[in-house]
Amino acid sequence: MKPFMLDDTLPYCVLHGWQGWPGDLSGDLDIVIAPQHLSALESSFQGQREGRLLQLLQHEASGFYFVLACQD
Repeated sequence: MKPFMLDDTLPYCVLHGWQGWPGDLSGDLDIVIAPQHLSALESSFQGQREGRLLQLLQHEASGFYFVLACQD
């Protein structure tokens, strides 16, 4: 499976799920990103050639859940 790549210009911290990333991401990947970079992260996911952004859900007050699908 080809992974989604995060934009190298966006500062982020991977909390867990990183062990196989980016080569093998079979589950979820939790990251923290500053609120002002959220729209840039969404744009980065929308610009992926390896898959597409299916859905963006707000989770609690300050959390967001991106649902991504890979071609493979």
